[in-house]
Amino acid sequence: MIDPDRATSLIRDNLPNWGEDDLDLAHPRHGTLAMTITTDRDYPPIDRVMMDGIAVMWEEYQQGRREFIISATATPGKPPLLLQEHTAAIEVMTGAPLPVGCDLVIPYEYVTVRNSKAYIVQEKNWLPYAHAHRRGSDLTAQQSILQEGRILQPTDWGILASLGYTQVRVKRLPSTLIISTGDELIPPQQTPQSYQLRQSNIYALRSAFLKHGYQEVDTIVLPDDYQVLKEHYQQATQNYEQLIYTGGISKGKYDFLPAIWSEMEVTCYIHGVKQRPGKPFYFGVDHKYQTAIFGLPGNPVSSLICLYRYVLSTTPC
Repeated sequence: MIDPDRATSLIRDNLPNWGEDDLDLAHPRHGTLAMTITTDRDYPPIDRVMMDGIAVMWEEYQQGRREFIISATATPGKPPLLLQEHTAAIEVMTGAPLPVGCDLVIPYEYVTVRNSKAYIVQEKNWLPYAHAHRRGSDLTAQQSILQEGRILQPTDWGILASLGYTQVRVKRLPSTLIISTGDELIPPQQTPQSYQLRQSNIYALRSAFLKHGYQEVDTIVLPDDYQVLKEHYQQATQNYEQLIYTGGISKGKYDFLPAIWSEMEVTCYIHGVKQRPGKPFYFGVDHKYQTAIFGLPGNPVSSLICLYRYVLSTTPC
């Protein structure tokens, strides 16, 4: 048996390469970036006003001027205005371009405006460009911001939109089949005998995959029959890139799966981890078909723990 961190490394190092796919901004979801995202320009792209107030020349204020003639008003979404006179001011709204010639924004809280003039009513020792968000102070053009291999989060999609990316390359998610094994399992709509259990793992596992962005996820329940399991495996590896089994992987007389995988020449990387629950966990790869094989314990809690710890945290979701 190996420790969980070692198990995670082995999975990441030996998963098949399932290629890449495109994700569209109109249909955002989880995905592992297959490219590095860079900025298309400086951010902010201009000197930007951060407070409602007036914009003036810092030197005029520094020399003692406390009365300014208001010559214009700057609002967001408009080209930068030009300060025509040193003694003038331009009213500015938050988000507007800082007017050319101005290098100080004085918030309205420190100003009284009447008769087209602004009067400073509260003095403060402001530095040049106070209350201005300088061009390129956050990011410069062509700067890396989201690295290849990052799992996209909701905030990342906002970043992509702000940078002009309408489509990004991600690691392609494998087509997946979830196989639940056990003679004791019956469909949920049936009434079980005392020795039977309703199928539940496949629904919990499929829901988890769908939540993480998977779209091709099928399910099936099979009996504890060596030949049935073997024949199904031979067919499934030709149709799916990832097989997720629950149950049948421990040391019991009817735990056939490890022997079947060995007979089918699956390369076993993990069979048993130092954890409870989830000790019998299995991971292997059928390199002939480039299919990843995950064996999860049949216990529902153990199954979900291993799914999140070893499958969803390592595959490109």
